[in-house]
Amino acid sequence: MLFLRLFILFGLFANASVAMASSPVVGKATKQPAPSWVKSITPNLPQEIPIKDISNGTYYLLADEQNRVTENNAQAFRHYAELIVNQKGVQQSGQVSVTFDPIYESVVFHRLNIIRDGEVLDKLAASDIKLISVEPEFDKLIYNGRQSAKIIIDDVRVNDVLEYSYSRIGRNPVYQGLYNYRPYVSWSVPLHQQYVSVLWGKEAPLYVSASDENFKISESTSTDDSGKSYALYEFERIDGEYHDYNSQTPDWFEPYQRLYFTQSKSWGEIVDWALPMYQAAFSDNENSALNQLVLDIQLAHKTPQQQVAAALKVVQDDVRYFGIEMGRNSHQPSHASETLERRYGDCKDKVVLFVSILKALGIEAYPALVNTDDGRGLLNVPPGVGSFDHVIAQVVMGDKHYWFDPTLSFQAGQIDDIFQPNYDVALLIKPGSNQLISMDESERKVGEFVQEIFDVTEGGGKPAKLTVESQYLGNIADRNRRRVAEDGLAELEKDYLNFYRDYYAQTETITPIAVSQDATTGQVNLTEHYQLNDFWQEQGSGRFDGEFYAHAIRGYLKKPSQLKRNSPYYLSHPVHVKQQIKVLIGEDGWEFNQDSLKQDNDFYYFNYQLNFDEQARELTIDYEYRSKVGFVSVENLAAYNKQREAARKETYYSISDYIDTAPSESSSNNYTSVEKLVSLAVVTVFFVGYGVIMMAWLIDGSEYNRKPQTFLYPVSFTKVLVLSLLTLGFYPSYWMYRQWQAIKERTGESLSPFIRAVFGVLWFIPLWLRIREIDNHHMKLSFPKLLSVSLALVMYLLFLIAAWVSYYDHYWLITPAIIAVSLWPMVAAINSANKEHQQEVNFNNRWLPRHLAMLALFLPSVVYVAAQWSHFVPSQRVVATDALWPHDIQFMRRNAVLMEDEVPTLFYSDALLDMTKDGNGFTKDNVFSYWFDAQKDFNVERAAFSDIKTIEFKPGEGSFNATITVTRLDDSNFDLYVPKAGGDDEYFYQQLNAQWQRIKPSASK
Repeated sequence: MLFLRLFILFGLFANASVAMASSPVVGKATKQPAPSWVKSITPNLPQEIPIKDISNGTYYLLADEQNRVTENNAQAFRHYAELIVNQKGVQQSGQVSVTFDPIYESVVFHRLNIIRDGEVLDKLAASDIKLISVEPEFDKLIYNGRQSAKIIIDDVRVNDVLEYSYSRIGRNPVYQGLYNYRPYVSWSVPLHQQYVSVLWGKEAPLYVSASDENFKISESTSTDDSGKSYALYEFERIDGEYHDYNSQTPDWFEPYQRLYFTQSKSWGEIVDWALPMYQAAFSDNENSALNQLVLDIQLAHKTPQQQVAAALKVVQDDVRYFGIEMGRNSHQPSHASETLERRYGDCKDKVVLFVSILKALGIEAYPALVNTDDGRGLLNVPPGVGSFDHVIAQVVMGDKHYWFDPTLSFQAGQIDDIFQPNYDVALLIKPGSNQLISMDESERKVGEFVQEIFDVTEGGGKPAKLTVESQYLGNIADRNRRRVAEDGLAELEKDYLNFYRDYYAQTETITPIAVSQDATTGQVNLTEHYQLNDFWQEQGSGRFDGEFYAHAIRGYLKKPSQLKRNSPYYLSHPVHVKQQIKVLIGEDGWEFNQDSLKQDNDFYYFNYQLNFDEQARELTIDYEYRSKVGFVSVENLAAYNKQREAARKETYYSISDYIDTAPSESSSNNYTSVEKLVSLAVVTVFFVGYGVIMMAWLIDGSEYNRKPQTFLYPVSFTKVLVLSLLTLGFYPSYWMYRQWQAIKERTGESLSPFIRAVFGVLWFIPLWLRIREIDNHHMKLSFPKLLSVSLALVMYLLFLIAAWVSYYDHYWLITPAIIAVSLWPMVAAINSANKEHQQEVNFNNRWLPRHLAMLALFLPSVVYVAAQWSHFVPSQRVVATDALWPHDIQFMRRNAVLMEDEVPTLFYSDALLDMTKDGNGFTKDNVFSYWFDAQKDFNVERAAFSDIKTIEFKPGEGSFNATITVTRLDDSNFDLYVPKAGGDDEYFYQQLNAQWQRIKPSASK
């Protein structure tokens, strides 16, 4: 949705079809005082400012829009004020721009003030007005010659109030004085005060209404200085409601309220305005080139249906699309012969040429005005010029009506095969036409039919072969013809290969893609051949899994990004897709249960059938999806989503093959298998090494052969701490074992030192008390409080904390240190009591080869965890910007993952050692993902938040990461992967979605 800022900058130019006329020179921008008829309104600050709802650093205080209309003149005055609340607002409000058409308009600036601490600073007098050409639609091949009058404002600060006013002077003569003005009166951001007025001085009545019947527009009479009387219509609102609406809504849905001021009582009056312009542009049969074209079509094509298709092809293919829409040319079409001669034209020019050819052929046809965005929304608004943005043609063949768009390209086939656009309603430009008519009766030819044949006869672990046969009809065929023409066959082949690599990463092309088409129907046929080297995924124990996806249908069954909605949910329509997956199996013994699901609801038709031909060894899965509507109402969304979920579950299927072979006979090229073997080898070496160390300790037995004279088992705290770290907390258990063993030998009690050491958390306090008891009788500490009960409770609490944090992977390295610290008073007490037995203490403190071996085993783990903590290597967690090293950010910038001034807001890498291998995250403006594929190629996917249609979250199953699918407005998508640990997946998704929701409205309204 548009933010209010856009409305302010352009002054509702798109909604006001008539501007004002005055003395300034056309095409110029000047400075003058405000007209005398303007009502003076002073902006003011409210007592409470809705800070949390303000976006882009600007709080809009006033939107003042005043208009005066007479028989020969129309004036539009605009007056705005805004409070700058932060640095973003300073950037936003640093200039004022007014767009106008220099062919018939001029701009007059009346006021440009900054109000700072109650002082008014005049910024207009010393400012320069720059005229800059702007062509917002030039990328669509439309040149309108518009200019922008800009004033750059100096010394703008936070907490300033920017107030400015201007008038746009002039009107497009093509409207012939008809007036139509539709200002918005509700917004997605706060607006403190809005005032709208129209001074109506024409004899013809002005029809006034509002989209919300609760809005009151007052009517009174006003007289100017010359005594002329006007009808005055006024609307004022203070702190009106503002709302944010859902994404994925139909274009025709208008969530914001408007007022309507129109001079047209019926759509018939719009026809009366447009008809003379089109009649004057139709061919008069005196142009030789046009007559020759008609004759050529008649000679080459005998039936009217064939002649219509031929005429459409000429206008679409031989007359390029290009519009020069300045002044009258914005709505007045060129003469048909002129368009044919120059071989270019915009929508109205091409329609006039097309209709002229058909009329010369004796075929009934008419121009039709449509709105490509508002569609059925036109049924809810009053008639008015400027309600339409496109022209197409209606062709009448007997009792059938066809809708054709001559601006489209790459269409083929006969008229019943050609895709017909549907903009819900249209206004025919023909005598007697006086209302909008439905376009829903048009037969819109669409179709996508895909057959995938998987040859898995080689069995689990071996490459599979895939043959794909696709047939496309209607607009899907048009799209593929366009892709081949624009990008080339090689690029199409690469795109299709990458498509399958999204499912099977190690896919290779066997033969080049083959493209053909049926000249009669326009159907496009594609044939592809691939080898899937990683189709089978090893699961262990000789099991290999293969997966199949109804990818042609899954995209139409995606979960809405927002299930709690206040606006309808958009559905792609019309859609008709069939996909067949056929699996060729090479051995007996396979069993499949027949399965099916059929849905025929109000939204779509879905059919799924699974069959297995045991004799032919063929598994066949058939899918069909056919849309019925283009949207789901808020009331029906729950019912739709329940049906959708059931259907989507059936669009995935997997099979398993069990191979009874040694590991060496499995696919040695399978990356997953190699990775598992490496991991297994590392774990094996670790535990075997640890076992050897323990055996060496037991065989040594030197400690047990001695007859120590010490009290209990003295050992330095340094050794306790170091070995606790190296053994990941196991050594304290051994230390406790030795103490209980010594107590048993001293007292002769029947106790189990091993049990008490294993369950140290239960025997911590009893051990403390036993050492304290021995101290009272024998040890006589220098510091008696060292074994106090209060300190025991503190140390035991520390011991429990260590046991608790050990369950969190991120803290596993500090757990052994905490455990060692909790033992320190007992260790110190025992060591203090054995000062006379220093030789025994030194013997216990020895560092033996097994200790060094243990260091060699555990030190890499300690170093790796320390590297993770410092984020020198990926931490396997989602991290913020400050956790990334400068060289990591520089790597992403060098490889176009980030722009020069970007830094990640949140980031995650699944790599083990080097985050350059893969990673994904988002910045304040973009989402990104990068990785190296199986061919060692570096891949990058980026999407601006403003270009994103949906963001979908799929929780990870088991130990797998969660998947976040980002779908762009063009329906292309890519995935992000985030870990489940510590709720990182949900946190990452929530932050990502929140950032998207903040940015998205500014790009969609």
